[in-house]
Amino acid sequence: MKNIVIPYTALKTEITWFLSVWIFTNLLNIFAILFYNTKWIELITYQPLVIFISVLLYLLVSLFRLIIHTIKKRRSHQ
Repeated sequence: MKNIVIPYTALKTEITWFLSVWIFTNLLNIFAILFYNTKWIELITYQPLVIFISVLLYLLVSLFRLIIHTIKKRRSHQ
């Protein structure tokens, strides 16, 4: 069986993207807490939902990144 090696730069890039999406989702949660005037404990208790939404947004962003990468690659080969 072959070992799969992920370069450090690629891993760092993906971690940065996911952390950015997670921070964005937390900011949306903070906005909702302020907008609906609810308790700040929801910032902690809603973390499983925030992580789930972050994963979904990360997959969506990754799909767009893949599409853009594919388009750029095709243009450079023409």
